[in-house]
Amino acid sequence: HVRFVARAFANTHDTLASAFAGHCHDQAIADLDGDGDADMVFASRLAEQNDLYHNLQRQLHAPVEPKIGQLYSLDAYLRYGPASTIDLAAVYMSTGAASIVVSGLGTLGIDPVMAVPIPLLTVPQPAGVASVSFTVPNMPSLIGMTLYSQSVMVAYPSGLRLSNVVRDVIAL
Repeated sequence: HVRFVARAFANTHDTLASAFAGHCHDQAIADLDGDGDADMVFASRLAEQNDLYHNLQRQLHAPVEPKIGQLYSLDAYLRYGPASTIDLAAVYMSTGAASIVVSGLGTLGIDPVMAVPIPLLTVPQPAGVASVSFTVPNMPSLIGMTLYSQSVMVAYPSGLRLSNVVRDVIAL
C-alpha cells in the first residue's frame, strides 16, 4: 500500500495501482538513493525488469550523461510546495565522493573539499522543477572522470535537506 507517499511521486498513485494490479510479485518502500525520502520498487512476475520510482520531493537528476563538448544538465526537483512559494536548490559538483552524516540535513555524498558551486536555482511552485545546463569542455583528458553532484534543498516549510547524489562519468 503506497498511499502515504503518493504525493511525492508526481501523481503516479492512481496509475500505479491499476498498472500493477494482479501483476506485482513484490514491492518495497525504502530510501534507495540516500536523500532521506521513501522510494518505491515493484518486482513483476510477467516482466523481465523491475520498476524503480524515485521520490521527486527532493531529487537531483541528470537526464543525459556528460560528454565532452556537449551540453550537460542537472534538474532539481522540489515538489509539492505551496503554489505561492519559490524554493531554492544550491547545487554543488565534486570529483570525489564522501559519506558524511550531517545531523538534520542527511548524508553529504560529495567531497566537500573538491566541491564547486553551480549557480543557485530557484524552483517555482507548483511546477517544482528547475534546471541548470553547461557545456562540458571539449578536452579529451576529461574522458573517464567521475562527477558527483548534490544539492542543498531549501523548501518551504520543511527547511534544509540534502538531495540524493548524482554520479556520472564523462564520456566521449
